[in-house]
Amino acid sequence: MADAYAKSKGVLFINETDNPKAPKFKGNIVVTKDQIRPLIAALKSGEEPKLNIAGWNQTSERSGADYISLQTDIKVSVETNSNSEDLEVSNAPATNPFA
Repeated sequence: MADAYAKSKGVLFINETDNPKAPKFKGNIVVTKDQIRPLIAALKSGEEPKLNIAGWNQTSERSGADYISLQTDIKVSVETNSNSEDLEVSNAPATNPFA
C-alpha cells in the first residue's frame, strides 16, 4: 500500500487589535475533501487524526501586508484516499468560526 499526502493551504494575518488577550494572528486553512476522508476514517477507527502544518513569512504584493502562508498535509494510504465508502461529506459552504 503506497502513501500519499493530501495537502491544503491557508494564511495567518497579524490581528490588528489593542486587546492584549486577543490572538496575535488570525486566518484560515481550507481543508480539502482529500483530507476530510482520511480524518473521518481515523476518527471512526478510534484514532486521533493529526494534520502537519508548515508556515512561511510572506508579504502581499497587492497590499504590502505581512502574513504567514500555511500548508497542511496528512499522510494517507492511497487505498484510504480512494475509498468509495460514504463518509457523509457535505458540499455546503464552510462558515468561519472566528467571524
